[in-house]
This record gives sequence, C-alpha cells and structure tokens, in this order.
Amino acid sequence: MFSAYEGVLLAGGRSEAVGARVAAVGFAAGAVSTLFHDLVMVPAETIKQRLQLGYYRDARHAARRMLGSGGGSLFRSLPTTLAMSVPYSSLMMASNESIRQGLNPEGEFSLPTFLAAGVVSGAAAAAATTPLDVVKTRLQIQGMRRAKTSTGELHSAPIKFKVRYRGFLDVVKHIYKTEGVGGFMRGMGPRMVQMGPSCALSWCAYESAKHMLKT
Repeated sequence: MFSAYEGVLLAGGRSEAVGARVAAVGFAAGAVSTLFHDLVMVPAETIKQRLQLGYYRDARHAARRMLGSGGGSLFRSLPTTLAMSVPYSSLMMASNESIRQGLNPEGEFSLPTFLAAGVVSGAAAAAATTPLDVVKTRLQIQGMRRAKTSTGELHSAPIKFKVRYRGFLDVVKHIYKTEGVGGFMRGMGPRMVQMGPSCALSWCAYESAKHMLKT
C-alpha cells in the first residue's frame, strides 16, 4: 500500500505541488494504494470474520472450503469494500497532505504535525464513509449466525448459508426500508474514535521509519 502511495506521489510531483494540486495528488495516491491493499485484505477479512463466528477449523480450512465452492464468497464484498475504502483513503490522504503542508510548509520531520494531520484527516474521512462501511459489513456477514455444535457447523463449513442480499443497492434499500437514514450512520462515533488516532499513529510510525532510514 505505501509503496504504491509513494509511487503516485513521486509521479505526481508532490515535492513541487502547492494548493489544490497537493490534495489532488494525495487523492490519487489514496485510490491507487487502496486498490493494491484491498485485493489482498478483503479475502483475509472475510476468512477472519467467519472464523470468529465459529466456522471452520482454521484459516487454511476456511480458504480451502471457500475456494472449493468457487471462491466467489472470498471476493463478494470487494466491489463494496473498494467503494468504501477508495473514498476513505482518497479523502484521508488528500486532507492529510493538505493539512501537513499548511502546518509544516517546509516539509520538515515533525511528529506533532503528523499526529494532528492524521487525527483530523482520519476522523473526517471515517465519518464521511460510515454509510459505505455499514453496507460492506452487512454484505460480508449476511445470512450467517454463530456456528452451533447441534447443527454440525462448529469448526466446519456453514450448512444453510444463504445469500440474503443481491448486491450493494439491495443492502442500501433494505437498510433504508427497515432502519431509515439513521441506519447508515450506525457506529459513526466509535469509527471516528478508532480511525482518527489509528491514522495518526500509522503516519507517525511510517514517517519515523522513513526518517530513520534516510539518516
């Protein structure tokens, strides 16, 4: 993810960019880097969630059974995840680059700048993309309940797994019909609290590592 991010920044000439171009380059870097990231992490996240519900013996067993049935379930939420992750990362990196330039125009190594820019950009992007995150989560765990020993599903594949939603729009219609607009904002506060500090710490760690390698 960060390799793709740095590559786009280099190609976009961030070091000479000012104003709106800084945000534009950051936006593009966020989109491209997220594509590389999600192609790997979506299947991994799907397996993790099913293991947490009690299905399958381990990750290898889960992957083997899901691939044996065609593998589509591993990537079922990929379009929605990209629809959520690309806006989040693009908004976060665009605002992060702009805030950092405003607070530290010289581009010097500054942990307070990285922390401040990370918290604000991470929390703001998290709030803006909460509805898409709600839809993605519904798609990933649809039709699944905690595995039971009585049904023979514990540490095994789900027996009566049913695809409840046909896709992104179907989830949107269902949430709006049953929960209203408020349903799309569930978890926004905790999501902001999680993503703001997480983003800040990630940028501090990343920039610190770069700084140490350069020196």
